[in-house]
Amino acid sequence: MSEDNTPPRKKLVLKKPSGQNEQSPAGESQKPRLRSGARARNVALASFAESSTSADKTIKNKIQSRPLPRTAGYAKHRPSLADRLSRGAETIGQFPDTQKNTRKPAVVKGDSSYEASRNPRKEPRRQRTQYQHTEIFRVFAPCPQGLEDVLFEEISALGFENVEKGRAGCAFSSDWMGIMRANLYSRLATRILVQVSHAPIMTEDDIYELAYDTPWEQWFGAEHTLRVDTSAIKSPMKSLMFCNLKAKDGICDRLRDREGERPSIDTVRPDAKVHLFLSSDSATL
Repeated sequence: MSEDNTPPRKKLVLKKPSGQNEQSPAGESQKPRLRSGARARNVALASFAESSTSADKTIKNKIQSRPLPRTAGYAKHRPSLADRLSRGAETIGQFPDTQKNTRKPAVVKGDSSYEASRNPRKEPRRQRTQYQHTEIFRVFAPCPQGLEDVLFEEISALGFENVEKGRAGCAFSSDWMGIMRANLYSRLATRILVQVSHAPIMTEDDIYELAYDTPWEQWFGAEHTLRVDTSAIKSPMKSLMFCNLKAKDGICDRLRDREGERPSIDTVRPDAKVHLFLSSDSATL
């Protein structure tokens, strides 16, 4: 027999990528299998049912742990008031956070502490002198021109005295309660103006003196806002704006001398409205 001189064949071996680890036969490091289709839907429904069942059990346990509601038979076995009070007194002091009721008593309206809590100020506000209900004031009720006769009958029907018909309004006398009644029931008067001062004038300086001599501190103070309006009939004054300024300065200077501060001016929503009326030889505030 002849010898076989054929060289041995080489075997080709495929190597794995360097970044890929060898997997164990048991599949310990294998990733979870991704499912799709109908089988994946069945698996998802099964996991959802399992989670909902555990949630229902948790809610049921919480409900069972709550105390049962009191029934009608609870009143028969309810402990007496003395036992409940003694039981509450025994628990006071057993826990570090348990303390007796140290709440401050309620502040009663009208007390000095109530006023201080409502208006915190460095100094207590000085009480202003209030007019008595029996004091008689001279009042003027303005109305549109042409309705003076009808307004005169209306004011007289309301029971006011010394009613006088004037130009674009009527004047009468009344106490403070009557002033509020006229302001409430009059349908023709556009406003109800209370006369606080009246004097003859010749120049603008007389307006300042009249405004300064009027006791405005009895009506409002420096903490309130102010507005001054001016109207005139046959007045020799050349500028109503300058007259308005002189009256405003007289009011503010008096409050500054009496209370140490001037009031602020607010033309939109003031706290106090002052009207200056000028005639041929007099001024009325």
